[in-house]
Amino acid sequence: MKLFLMILIGALAALLANKRIAVFNDGIRPLVAENVEGRLDQKTLIISSFSMSIVLLIGFGLPFSLTVNILLIHTLLLGTDIIGLLIPRGKWGETITVIIGGAYGAAINLTMEFIHNSINYLPINMISSLEMTGTPVIYVFIAIPSIAVALQFGIGKGLLTFVASFLARQTTMWVYENYEISIEGSFNKFSPESSALLTGMIFILLFSIYQNKAKSDVKDVGLKMSELFGHRIEGIQKNILYFMILGGLIAAATNHFIMAGDPISLQLLAEDKTIEAGLVSVIKALAFLPLMVGTAITTGVYGPVGLSFIFAAGMFLPNEWIAGIFGSLLIMIELKLLRVLANFLDSFPKAREIGENIRTAMVKVIEITFLIGSATASNDMVPGLGIFLFCSIYILNEVAGRPINRMAVGPIGVLVIGLLVSLFYFFGFISLPY
Repeated sequence: MKLFLMILIGALAALLANKRIAVFNDGIRPLVAENVEGRLDQKTLIISSFSMSIVLLIGFGLPFSLTVNILLIHTLLLGTDIIGLLIPRGKWGETITVIIGGAYGAAINLTMEFIHNSINYLPINMISSLEMTGTPVIYVFIAIPSIAVALQFGIGKGLLTFVASFLARQTTMWVYENYEISIEGSFNKFSPESSALLTGMIFILLFSIYQNKAKSDVKDVGLKMSELFGHRIEGIQKNILYFMILGGLIAAATNHFIMAGDPISLQLLAEDKTIEAGLVSVIKALAFLPLMVGTAITTGVYGPVGLSFIFAAGMFLPNEWIAGIFGSLLIMIELKLLRVLANFLDSFPKAREIGENIRTAMVKVIEITFLIGSATASNDMVPGLGIFLFCSIYILNEVAGRPINRMAVGPIGVLVIGLLVSLFYFFGFISLPY
């Protein structure tokens, strides 16, 4: 099932990129639109898209995918972007794209399994160390709403949200402990972290509504986005069947614990915390909604995962078949409501700013938690030397102008240290404490 889904998703996503219908990388959508309208030649598009996507694939997608045996979607769809845009358009081009895209999906699946199996032969326990890199985020992710509120509405409201989230978490924990309610194995009960995250989301919503009412004197700026780019919305909606099929496949794959849409839900899924992972996916989708809708409408190029709500569908629903059907319907609804969403963003301009602050909060949480987890994992591999090597890698990366993204430098550092320590051990330079 896993290999079959990876092949289908890889083939269809590559086809959508080749047909210039959808690409995963937000940054290259304007370039695709320019190419379709004849203002950008194919060679420039290929060079630009390859350079932008390969960096994210190697520096972001792969490191997080290696921390647990679940694929970060970037690893697959950034690759299919490259494949689809690289191969010339046309009937034969589409056929070749489908074959190569499917082969890429299979290759990613088999390669990741091979790497995880090979790591077991190293003299150090790399699997445990890589899993340890994401341990802090499992507990700290509930701070995302309070950080976002602090960035958007001020530190006072951020502290209030934090206190409310903390009380929600501890109250839920107290109820479970005193009334002997089992958290494990119950899909229908919120965990303490789930209640804390939901409370934070409610506070974001309440503060946003209050601010919008207080500043309701927004002037009409003329044509709405849906009127200005109506023809692009119609162009996207014409391909609804492609998106429904792909959305169903991705939702089913997520339900099957094959892939996740972001590093936080990836780690939560690995711990079988499906409700928490689903809530994080909803927050992530809401945070990116203004960006996704804006780029889709202005360029006429959509994303293969839609607005990303299909990941939450895959996590909340009981099996892959129901998730697949619901994922297809969900992405259909998204497309049908694209004009409505555009009008909403026109009427509520602060939504873009709120979305940006939620994204910033998620990035900050990922950076600090994976930094702490990776430092702990490095020192756990080889006490003393591990933390020295990790801190050196982190500081050198900062001094060099951050060629490796701060979010990914932790997992990459653990991988590098694991390989170095293994080499030192093979050549007799060090002895391991276990």
